[in-house]
Amino acid sequence: MAIIKKYRTISPSNRQASSNTYKISTNNVTVNDILIVLIDHESRSYKNQYAFTGTEISGRKSISFRAEETEDSVDVSWVSIVPSI
Repeated sequence: MAIIKKYRTISPSNRQASSNTYKISTNNVTVNDILIVLIDHESRSYKNQYAFTGTEISGRKSISFRAEETEDSVDVSWVSIVPSI
């Protein structure tokens, strides 16, 4: 079993306003692994981590999340998957 860490930065300055989906490659995650996704924001004090078991994502090329920002917060919602750990 391996623990695999992936890092993503929410970076609205590099994207169109309508492009709020971020992908994480999962090609190298096997059924016995744990994937930890660490997300931060380029200009806000947002940091969070999410964990997935390899059985949930094995066989997928990627997983993705949407980042919705308001004046007061950053909300991350996962697409077609829910963190399990």
